[in-house]
Amino acid sequence: MIVWMLVCTYSFFAFLSANRVFIISAILLLVVIAGFRFEVGTDYLSYASMFDSILDGTAHNVWLNKEAGFIWSINVIGNAGFGFQLLCFFYSALTIYLLYLSARFFSFDSRVMLGMILLVFIPFFYFYSLNSIRQSLSVALFLFSIRYLYHKNFLKYAAVLFIAGLFHKSAYLMFPMYWLFRVPTSRSILLLMVFSVVLLSLPEIRGLIFKIIGMLSGSYSVYFQYESLMNKTSFFGRLNTYIICVFFILLCLSFIMKQSLRKKSLLKSILFSSFFAFVIVRLIALDLSVINRIAIYYKPLMAIGLVYACFYLFERLRFNRFQSRVIFSFLVLAYTFIGIYFRAMKDESYMLYQANYCLLSDSPCLLNF
Repeated sequence: MIVWMLVCTYSFFAFLSANRVFIISAILLLVVIAGFRFEVGTDYLSYASMFDSILDGTAHNVWLNKEAGFIWSINVIGNAGFGFQLLCFFYSALTIYLLYLSARFFSFDSRVMLGMILLVFIPFFYFYSLNSIRQSLSVALFLFSIRYLYHKNFLKYAAVLFIAGLFHKSAYLMFPMYWLFRVPTSRSILLLMVFSVVLLSLPEIRGLIFKIIGMLSGSYSVYFQYESLMNKTSFFGRLNTYIICVFFILLCLSFIMKQSLRKKSLLKSILFSSFFAFVIVRLIALDLSVINRIAIYYKPLMAIGLVYACFYLFERLRFNRFQSRVIFSFLVLAYTFIGIYFRAMKDESYMLYQANYCLLSDSPCLLNF
């Protein structure tokens, strides 16, 4: 746990500095810590077992039916004589690099905003990527594809999403976002959003939706058919979701009263629409936590929107740019430390960091911290 806090603290000062060298060094540190981790994360051992069984031909059909991109990467690395740790390093490095490229796009070449966006990615996405390596890469690719949505290039947007789907099929659900993110946010649309959020807050409405979806065929329909498979979100998760809902409704009402979305840019429209999508999916996930796999696609976009919203608020409160950076960074760091503590209490693998520096062999070479 101490290692994670030290890494986050260094990243905090590096991103706060807005210095190119320090920012790159923090990114490399995050890659190294994630790539060399050994048995850290809830899914680490499952992926390691999957890696070995696919190579020796003993894999269960469930694993063999995973996405082609993931199976292909296992075969390429494994048949070249390398171990699972190199696969882990490859996925971590590629995911973080794509996050960096996306942060550069959303910062519009401002090193200050680049540092703040990268900083907020740590609690909102970095630690998640240590568990779900396939979907994390898929989400990072989706986030990268937003630049093509912004520049109205559907072919490139679709091509990147197609690649993302090779690592996690849920990425294909993001295709409609190319059009949905462009819907003009008029007063009537805002009212419809508020009505939808309030409606889905009712357990009876969610139950009715589950019954309808359960009648459909598909790999996830079974979760809607049997109540025993519906893993409800924890109390903390439910409280967090309702707080986000209240904030979103207040934000919508503020926009309705001030009509401040009429002259907004496409980028703001994308961020606001992703916030709405995140809220809707999180409400559905209250009674079916597996749906959070869809919500994670919108979470980095919501985090970017949070950065711009907070800086706008600080500007209205007459804080200068440096004061805004310091206050925001300390708030994110505090939130990150709280998350690390509760994550370590839930998963003991985060208590003692182990690094496997033997990337080119099956036998681990461990360092304990």
